[in-house]
Amino acid sequence: MYLAVNVHTNWGAMVHKVLAVARVDRGHPHTFTVRRISELLRSSSFRVCSAESESYEEAKRKDCKAESLRARMKGYLGVSEFEYRAICEKLVEGIEAEVRIRVFVGWSARKNMSHE
Repeated sequence: MYLAVNVHTNWGAMVHKVLAVARVDRGHPHTFTVRRISELLRSSSFRVCSAESESYEEAKRKDCKAESLRARMKGYLGVSEFEYRAICEKLVEGIEAEVRIRVFVGWSARKNMSHE
């Protein structure tokens, strides 16, 4: 499976949740960090074969220089998102042995997770 999802730093995730609860920024119902998405994949029986993420510092710099007030606020508050990408394989246990099924399906969390 190919996964691309926007993630936050631990600080960014905490601030994002506070803003969502206060209804300042309702945003997306899911807030991920690299650690949280990795744990979710493992608990869902996926093994990460390869992973990479964009630079948080680069995303923050870009947000701080943006024309949009909202983007600049995200940058200065430390809530900038950066993309995490992974190629995973689903681990399926059979009767006699573990069978690995490779699933290469493009999936974007920004488009699909809001429909859950």
